[in-house]
Amino acid sequence: MIKYIPYRSWEPDAVETWLTDQAAKGWELVDITLHFGQFRRTAPKRVRYRLDRQVLGRLTRAEEEYLALCKESGWDFVCNLGDCYVLRTEDENAVEIQSDPALYLEGLEKALRGKIGWSIFILILLGFTIAGLAMFFRRDGIAYRLVELGFLSFVNQFVFCLAAALLFPLEIVTVIRIKKRIKDGTVDRHFHRSPRAARLRAVLVPLLILTLILDVVHPGYSNIHRGDSLSDEVIAALPFATLRDIDPAGAAKIAAQSREPHSELKLVLYDYCTYRNLPMPAYYSVSETIDTWKKAGVNQYETVSRTGCAFYYRKLWSENLARDYLSDQLTFHADGCDYETIAYPGFDEVWYGLDADSNQSLWLRRGDTLLEVYSLDSADLREYLDIFAEKLS
Repeated sequence: MIKYIPYRSWEPDAVETWLTDQAAKGWELVDITLHFGQFRRTAPKRVRYRLDRQVLGRLTRAEEEYLALCKESGWDFVCNLGDCYVLRTEDENAVEIQSDPALYLEGLEKALRGKIGWSIFILILLGFTIAGLAMFFRRDGIAYRLVELGFLSFVNQFVFCLAAALLFPLEIVTVIRIKKRIKDGTVDRHFHRSPRAARLRAVLVPLLILTLILDVVHPGYSNIHRGDSLSDEVIAALPFATLRDIDPAGAAKIAAQSREPHSELKLVLYDYCTYRNLPMPAYYSVSETIDTWKKAGVNQYETVSRTGCAFYYRKLWSENLARDYLSDQLTFHADGCDYETIAYPGFDEVWYGLDADSNQSLWLRRGDTLLEVYSLDSADLREYLDIFAEKLS
């Protein structure tokens, strides 16, 4: 059985009491790796565990003599936890390994003071907590994050933020208690923190580790094609109108220039992407643009012109989610774009807007389906609503 040890090496008596409790339940410690204890099933035993902090060097003569002395005193060496030796005895009369209260507290203080890595961990945890909480109070909305992240990743990040928010104050309180104990000179081998707090920590730390792993292995976008001209097969398979449908001349111009040698000041961009996640069964992203720059300094360029269109098609879980997602998007972009609503047959919602650079944005919703069109050209997107309505049907 692998169990997470919910105490730190600077809480030696708490670790000792916890290990003793495990032995009483029939779990005997075999080894410790990264605060995870390996236990084997035995008959319940009444044993004592002790953590003794020694700086001896591994596999040295000093260590051999120390362990031999412990053995003569009735204590068996089990394993190491950091710079502590974990010792165990079933002899009720075995003398204590460390009997000097001053040395015991001095070692405790050095251990707490020397844990720079743990302080860094707590600071990182604080940063994650603040960033996580800020993420869930951002203005882009819950529906937007649910769709963009995917259900599993969304829940994973929510659980991580919650675990970090609970664990951070728990760790701070632990350090404060140990410091107070050192200051007061309390040497009590059976001093034990709240079992409820220990159980909470035992759940939260593995949960944090698991959520971090899941966040790393979470799949991203698939079937991404960049830089290639869109084929007739791709265009025909898309369930929405593209630049070829609404502006054949513009599409032909981009396609023609894509076959010409590109100068360092001009770039033809194609981006075709498909993606699926749990709240979004279908997603297509298609963009066809030409970017032209001019030199503004050494290794610096500024955009002279952009032309073309980008299309984003999303089919969502439900009509309610599509409506909320659209509401989040319009709210998020409200500062940079003036939107007006348009009534048009065949659509539940039509929103049209212009940003500060006169680029057009068109949002179309029919039930659980959304289409976003972003145009960098001068042609008015509102003139092509009939084409979008026909293609989306």
